[in-house]
Amino acid sequence: MVGCGHRCIELSYAIMYKQIMRKVEVKTLFLEKLKEIFVPKGYKPITAANIFKRKTDTGFHEYFFAILDYYDTQKIADGFGLRLEPVETILKTAIAGVFPDWDEKNDETSVRTNYGRLKFNKINFYYPDINKAEEAQAVLSTMTSFMLEEGLPLLDRYSDIRNINRDLNVREKIDVFSYKDISTGSYPFYLFRQTIIARLMQDPIEAYLIMFTRGRILKHGETAEASRYLAAFESLVSYLDTDQGLQELEKATRQLLSQAE
Repeated sequence: MVGCGHRCIELSYAIMYKQIMRKVEVKTLFLEKLKEIFVPKGYKPITAANIFKRKTDTGFHEYFFAILDYYDTQKIADGFGLRLEPVETILKTAIAGVFPDWDEKNDETSVRTNYGRLKFNKINFYYPDINKAEEAQAVLSTMTSFMLEEGLPLLDRYSDIRNINRDLNVREKIDVFSYKDISTGSYPFYLFRQTIIARLMQDPIEAYLIMFTRGRILKHGETAEASRYLAAFESLVSYLDTDQGLQELEKATRQLLSQAE
């Protein structure tokens, strides 16, 4: 290499960049490998969105991953959860006066978690950086092993709403506000959903959840956004005691418990 000058430098860069995986290559690799564990379990890939989804009697189960491109390095985040349509119906109806555009806003699972939350109690978790094929394989190995051993069995467990309530509506987890096991959607709507689930299961912790949620929203100060969230939550609390709300709760309880049988 001695004396080759700029040609050697150019060659070295060419070799280095050939080894670095591009975002499209990472996406293709992950989709193909993840199909091997999700498709046999009845999940359908939505390749454009990096999602695997399986319908259930009351909604769906879902797994997704995102690739964040930082120059020559890719960062991977993922998550999985389930959507409970009876819970979403109650939420949508209760807050319609405040969020009439809820269908456009809400495309979420009702309950969700990820590897980082379960293993390290981190809400915003990324796997080790990827820029080479061997690094991508290592991340894939971690992801697939976790989902097969813990993630998919957890989704099956949460097909029974009683297990969601037992795991989620625990005061110690509410107080920490950073759930190690599961959370329910984007702030503050996961607290709205927790309140609905507590009422469905007639769990006394509902009273504490109501107090806690009000406090968390008010903690953000007198902003327009906080006022809107508080108005929506108060609408939900009131709706749960109306005749229509009580009928929806009874219907939702039947639907969700029948799925667990």
